Amino acid sequence: MKKSMKIAAVSAVALLGLSILLFTTKPSQEKYESWLMEKVAARSTGQDSLKSLGLALFGEQMIREGTTVSDCGIARIFHTEFQGRSIKAIGILGMVIPLGKPEKTG
Repeated sequence: MKKSMKIAAVSAVALLGLSILLFTTKPSQEKYESWLMEKVAARSTGQDSLKSLGLALFGEQMIREGTTVSDCGIARIFHTEFQGRSIKAIGILGMVIPLGKPEKTG
């Protein structure tokens, strides 16, 4: 086999392996919701106790209902409308990575 054919075959196998890795490690919507709930809870520490109680009781449900997910095969894009803010993140390699800062919604 020619050297260029070997390189092409190795590259194809590596690309296939990487694609499989990315596909199998993209986080679930539940993992994203937990991640976002942690972020929101950390920001609300020390705020109005009634607001904190409401967040503890209904936060997960509000996040779940306000979230849309786009599956891109090797990653997931999450978009959440929550507490007057729009939050976007990408889920890849088992991690959730925010895409910019939360924006206020109209």
